[in-house]
Amino acid sequence: MTTDMAVSVSYQNGKLGFGNKGLFPLGYRPENGISFEEWERDGRIIEAFNKFRSFAMGDWLLEGKRLFPEMYAQAIDEFHWGNYNKLSKLAWVAANVPPANRRQDLTWSHHHAVASLREEDQRDWLQWAAENEMPVSELQAALKKARGIEDKGADSEDDSDEGDQPM
Repeated sequence: MTTDMAVSVSYQNGKLGFGNKGLFPLGYRPENGISFEEWERDGRIIEAFNKFRSFAMGDWLLEGKRLFPEMYAQAIDEFHWGNYNKLSKLAWVAANVPPANRRQDLTWSHHHAVASLREEDQRDWLQWAAENEMPVSELQAALKKARGIEDKGADSEDDSDEGDQPM
């Protein structure tokens, strides 16, 4: 089930908060008397943070580079999000797969697989992958076959960092 939701998030004194509930650096602490519906909603919010983190990070990196080119590199070093290759891959996919083509029912790695294609082709391949509930490895193999590249049984890149969770 795909549900669009907007969440107001705040960050203060090391605490990430949404509504009257709170995510903390080492866990989740709801208020006393939380209802089942509130608890379930909080779970969906936590799930959404995990699902969308790779695109959020990539988009954030692109905006930082665009808005603050002189301070960008120094600022991202403070976040400890990974090495340059990982960060550049996040930004590259975010730059090459427009938000209109991104699908919540597929992983970030599905999007990485089609990022070098034209936007129209991205939509077609992603729709096909979603309709067929296709794992990333099968999408990559189909793309290689369409490009006329023989699949040797090993993927060219390991996207396990970003791709194991649906977006």
